[in-house]
Amino acid sequence: MAWELVKINNNKSGKYSAYASIGFGSIVLSSAACDLVENVGKYKFVQLYKTRQGGGLRVGIKLLENCAENTIKITKRKINGEVMEKSVCINNKPLMEEIFGIQGTQNKATRYSVKLDEQDHTMLVIYGE
Repeated sequence: MAWELVKINNNKSGKYSAYASIGFGSIVLSSAACDLVENVGKYKFVQLYKTRQGGGLRVGIKLLENCAENTIKITKRKINGEVMEKSVCINNKPLMEEIFGIQGTQNKATRYSVKLDEQDHTMLVIYGE
């Protein structure tokens, strides 16, 4: 049999795409999304903002080094017991349901694209439907 290797386009695999996984009562940012912010590991808290712009939901994740009003503590992913510094997980089931509706709490994740805010380089913007 003549086997031919199937090439994987890295842009389509999600490996190098900036996205947020929404579901299970949390927001989990991909490592590519974390790469959008310089030295993302120094941030310990977030504030969440929302707006409806261009007919779709936009959620802003403002990264903060210190606790402030209306902040949520960031949790870090662990792989094989090792904490991944370049990770951002936001867990708050009631808040995810308030912002994203049923998609925020369902037992599957939905991916949304993420970009860095043009004016504030400590804010990531999730582009919802």
